[in-house]
Amino acid sequence: EWLLRAAAATPGAIALEEGDRATSFQELAASAGAVAATLRARGVGPGDRVAVVLPKTTEAVAAVFGCLLAGAVYVPIHPRWPAERVAAVVEDCGARVVFEEGVAQALMPAVPRLVSALVRGRDTSVGMSACATEDAAVILFTSGSTGRPKGVVLSHRAVAAFVRWSAAEFGIAPADRIACPSPLGFDLSTFDLFNMALTGATCVLVPENIAWMPRFLAGYTAEKRVTVWYSVPSILARMLRDGGMRPGTCADLRVVLFAGEVMSGSDLALLTAAVPGAVCANLYGPTETNVVTFYRVPADFDPAAPPPIGRACPFAEVAVDPSTGELLAGGESLMSGYWNRPDDNARAFVHRDGRLYYRTGDRVQTDPSGNLVFAGRLDRQVKR
Repeated sequence: EWLLRAAAATPGAIALEEGDRATSFQELAASAGAVAATLRARGVGPGDRVAVVLPKTTEAVAAVFGCLLAGAVYVPIHPRWPAERVAAVVEDCGARVVFEEGVAQALMPAVPRLVSALVRGRDTSVGMSACATEDAAVILFTSGSTGRPKGVVLSHRAVAAFVRWSAAEFGIAPADRIACPSPLGFDLSTFDLFNMALTGATCVLVPENIAWMPRFLAGYTAEKRVTVWYSVPSILARMLRDGGMRPGTCADLRVVLFAGEVMSGSDLALLTAAVPGAVCANLYGPTETNVVTFYRVPADFDPAAPPPIGRACPFAEVAVDPSTGELLAGGESLMSGYWNRPDDNARAFVHRDGRLYYRTGDRVQTDPSGNLVFAGRLDRQVKR
């Protein structure tokens, strides 16, 4: 709905930039329409899963929106995953169709395939299939570090709650240029893609071959005049320490957001010095809840310690288990559950005071200002 609205309001505005290739909102909506029409012709309907096993390209983004236009659920899978892992995830989610380019074909002989070339087609007549806010929009599979990957089911409501809030909180507007450094299977990418659709801003796809090369990444950010950035702190840290990101080098940046791991105070000091006029904020939330708390970094922050994870977003509900210090997270962005994993769901959710929460496994404390501070894990899990 957001994409179609943007295409009607500003058809010629640039929705996506992929290197030197620019795609307008009208063109992106037409490509997504072609995908939706093809999916429907293949019998794909509301609630069906479609695996998107494509590199992060314009075609992949069109496939994502085409799935949503058809009322289907998109399941992003990185094409560089081992073929066995790709096949296992496709089988696990029960995908009706796979968008791919020769990935794990021998292991998925029974699943119909579509190639990315079809999304270059044009269909401006395809409308949106009816779906409810509680219907699934995307299934994001976890890394599988504690066993086989689990599919996190996020509804339209869950994704929209975060995107609407972030757009308002950080003033995302049509003039903004939002970097997309994350893979499409990482929940941070929902900020990039759907803020683009909601606000009419431009999404700049960061090439995967430089996404982990800080020496080139800082330069690419400056060259593309990126105004809004959202990534894990480790990427920013390397851009600051090894990539030549200094005051004035990324002069267009006005919002810098980070999430997914702890940002050290020393790295945060480098960041605020490099982008002195930008709003910097620490966002917190596991994939199962997307973002649930945030902390705007003040000018007088203490660089001797990591920044707090802050306070609950307006759409979220958080509580702390008094016996363990575990942070419980719920509200509008809460996942619908793990796909086809009833035992894991039974362990993951807890009811408290009539509300449903996800057990994050993260311990927190409260500082004198009332902000939540990450204090480690309850288990032995280590993030590397």
